[in-house]
Amino acid sequence: MKCQGLWGILSAALLLAFAPASAGAVAVQIEGTSRTLEIRGKETGEYFGRPLLCVDLDSDGYQDIVVGADRSSFVSPQRPTLYVFKGKRNYASTDLIDLSSAQPDAVILGDTGSDELATALAAGDVNKDGFKDLVAADSTMAASGRTGAGIVYVLFGGPSFFSQTVYDLALNQWSVKILGAVAGDDTGGYLLFGGLQSKGLACGDINNDGIDDIAVGAHLADVNSRTDAGKVLVVYGRTPFTPGTTIDLLSQASSTILGNETFAELGTAIAIGDLNADGIADLIMGEDQGSVGSLTTEGKVFVLWGSSSFPASYNLLSTAANLTILGGHVWDELGHCVAMADINGDTKRDLVVTAPGWDPAGVSSADWGAVYAFLGKTTWPATINLASASPDLFIAAGDTTNTIGDTLAVGDFNKDSRADFMFSARDGERPIFSNEGRTYVVGGRASFPGTLSLTQGSEQVEYIVNGATNNLQLGDTIATGDIDGDGAVELLLAAPFVNSSTGKLLIFDITPVPAAAAEWQLYE
Repeated sequence: MKCQGLWGILSAALLLAFAPASAGAVAVQIEGTSRTLEIRGKETGEYFGRPLLCVDLDSDGYQDIVVGADRSSFVSPQRPTLYVFKGKRNYASTDLIDLSSAQPDAVILGDTGSDELATALAAGDVNKDGFKDLVAADSTMAASGRTGAGIVYVLFGGPSFFSQTVYDLALNQWSVKILGAVAGDDTGGYLLFGGLQSKGLACGDINNDGIDDIAVGAHLADVNSRTDAGKVLVVYGRTPFTPGTTIDLLSQASSTILGNETFAELGTAIAIGDLNADGIADLIMGEDQGSVGSLTTEGKVFVLWGSSSFPASYNLLSTAANLTILGGHVWDELGHCVAMADINGDTKRDLVVTAPGWDPAGVSSADWGAVYAFLGKTTWPATINLASASPDLFIAAGDTTNTIGDTLAVGDFNKDSRADFMFSARDGERPIFSNEGRTYVVGGRASFPGTLSLTQGSEQVEYIVNGATNNLQLGDTIATGDIDGDGAVELLLAAPFVNSSTGKLLIFDITPVPAAAAEWQLYE
C-alpha cells in the first residue's frame, strides 16, 4: 500500500536555538527523541541514504525527499534505486518509516546495467514550465557502448509527478537522457575512498536566457595528452524540451570546459550562483586534485562568469578562469565541495568551499579538513592564493579524529534571511564513542570573524549533531530542504552503513526559540 504522506507520521519538532557563537559551548543532551523523522532502509547491504536531495517535484509547496540506495530488491534482480517521499505539513504521533514494511511515494529504478543510481543529484527547471525537474547521474553506465562514460537522466517535475509510483529507467521512463562523451569519463561521478556522493552536478541559468541549465563534471576525462585532467560539460535548458530527447555530450554539449592539468580532475564539485552580483548565475568548478608549482594536490576552484554569450568551449590551459582560488597547503584538496548561498544577508550570493585534506603541517596522512567562505561582491581579483591571502571566513577541524570537508550543505533554518551552512565529520568521534559521526552547523550572520574554531569542547558553532553509537557515521551524506512548507529548512543526515549497511536517514525540524545557550548539542 502506498505511503499516505510523509508528514502524516511526524512527531513534534525538536526545538533548537541559534545564538551567536562563543568560545565555549553549552551542550544540552536530548536522548532518543531528538530526530523528527527516521526513515530506515529496506534490507541489508542497501546503503540507504546515499545520495540525498530535497526538491518540490509536484509544486505543492513542500519539498520532497529523494534518497538513494546502492542495491534494492524493490524489483528482482536488485537494482540501484531512488526512493521519493512527498513533503507534507501534517504531523502525527509516529516518527518512523521502515521500508521493510512501508512504501515510499515513488521509486526510480536504475537501468539494468546500472551500478550506481545516483552518483549525483540536482534539480532545476530545465524546460521552463514552472516546475522543478530531477536530474540524476549514473557515472558507471555505458553510453552508446562507451563503458563507464556515464549517463545523466532528467525526469520532468509537475503536478502529476506522483501519479506514477514507479519510474523504470530500463523501460525508458525518463524525460531526457544525456550520454557521457568518452569511455571512462565517469560523468557525474567521483571515485572516492568510501564511495561518497559526487558533487559534480548542478543546475542554474548561466547563459541568462531564463531557463536553468545542467552542468556536469567528467572528472576522469582526458584532455589531449592530459590524463584525467577532467571536463565540465553544460547542457542548456530549453523550451520546449521534448520528452524522450537524447543528448550525446560527444557532439551536443552546449559548452565544454577543459581541465588544464594532468590528474587534476576538474569537475569533482560544481555549483551555480551569482557570485559577482551582476544578476547572472556563474559556474563554479572544483578541482580538488589540482597542484600548483611545488604544492601537490592543494586543490583549486575555478569560476566562469555567467553571460548571455557564455563560451561554447573554454580551455583552462590557454585561458585563465575569471576567478581562480588556489589551495594554500599541500594535500589540501580545496574544491572538494562547493556551495552558493547568501550567508551574511546582504542579498549577494557567497561561496563556501571545503578542503578535506587540510592540516596545519601539510602532511598527507594527517587530514583535519577545513571550510572557507568568500563573501559575494561586484569586483574580484583574477586569483586568490590561500598560501598568502585570507578568505572571509576560515574554519578548521580541531584534530584528525573529526576530519571535515567531505560534505557541505546550505539552507536557512531560522528564517532570518541569512543562509546557514553545515558540514560533517562522518568518522567524527568523542571519547565516549568511535566513528559515530558529527555534523556542525554555522549560523548565517551579518558579519563573521576571520576564523572559527572546532576544537573539541569549545566549538564556535551554533550547534552539533552527534551520532550515538559506534560506527554509525551519521552525516556520511547531508542535505537540507523545506519539507513541511514553513519557510525554514530541515536538516537531513544519512547513516548508510548502520545495521549491516541497511542504512537510515534522520531528519531534524529545527524551530528557533529564545535561549541563552551559545550552542545546543543534541545526541541522536
